[in-house]
Amino acid sequence: MTADISHPPTDIQTPEPQSAINRDQIITLSQYVHEGDLWDFWIGNIECYGQVILKVVDTFNYPCSDPKLDEYVPYQQITTEATREQNFYNGPLRRLQGTVIPKYFGIFSSGRKNRYLAMLLEFAGWSIGSGYIEMHENWVDDICEAYKHIHLCGISQRDLDGRHILVHPNENGEYRIRIVGFRHAKHRKLTDETGVTCLLEEAAAIRSRYAMVDGMEPSIMKALPEYWAQLDDPEDFRAELDDLVVDRGYLPPEVIAHNQRRGAVYTHDGLRIL
Repeated sequence: MTADISHPPTDIQTPEPQSAINRDQIITLSQYVHEGDLWDFWIGNIECYGQVILKVVDTFNYPCSDPKLDEYVPYQQITTEATREQNFYNGPLRRLQGTVIPKYFGIFSSGRKNRYLAMLLEFAGWSIGSGYIEMHENWVDDICEAYKHIHLCGISQRDLDGRHILVHPNENGEYRIRIVGFRHAKHRKLTDETGVTCLLEEAAAIRSRYAMVDGMEPSIMKALPEYWAQLDDPEDFRAELDDLVVDRGYLPPEVIAHNQRRGAVYTHDGLRIL
C-alpha cells in the first residue's frame, strides 16, 4: 500500500526545512500497528528516510468522535488537536530529536478538504506496553534518564503509559529508549517552584511504576538537583524536600489483597504503582 504525502495543510505551521520530502515522495506502508485515541499508526518506508511511522487521522471519521468518550474531540477542534504534538517536537523538545524522542519530519494532508492528516516520524522501535512489567534496573535508569531530559526542557508529558516508551535494538544488539506521546503534554517553568514540583512528581511516578520503589522518597527526589537549579533559592527548595509527606491514604490489608487480584501492584509499604 502506498500513501501520497503531497502537501502540508495550508493552515498548519510546518517544520523548518530539514528533509528531502517533496510532492513526488511516496510512502510504502508495510504494516498496520494499532489504533489510538486519535490516530491510526502505520509502519512505512520512504526513500529519503528509510523506515518511518505514519500517524494518520481521518478528520471525517476518527476514533474519539463520540461525545460519550473521555477522549472526545469535537470535529471543530480535530485539526488543532491533531497538530498539538508538533508544537513540542518542533519547540522545546527539538534538540532531543533522534536521541530521546524520534526525529520529526512534519505533518501533511491529502484528500478533499484536507480530509486526512498524517504525521511522519522516525521509526524508533516498539512500545513496552501498558500492562505490568518487571525490568532490569538498567532499563529503569535509562527510562528515568530519558524523562529527565524531557523534564529539563520544561515539559511534563501528563500521559504516563508504557505504550509511550519505545525500545529499539541496533545492529550491535544494544537497545535504545525513545519517548513518544506528547498530545497532552504541558509546559512547566523551571524557574517556578510549582512547575519544578510538577516535574518532580512526574519523575517520581515513573520511578515508582517501573522500579517499584517509593519515587517520592526524599533521598530519591534530592538526587535530582538539576530540576531546581534555576530557582531563585535552590538550596531552600532542596531543604523543603526533607519535610515532604506523601498522602497515600490508608487501605486495609483485605482491600489491598482484593485490588491485587484485580491487577493492582503495590510496593512493600502500600504505595500503589498500578
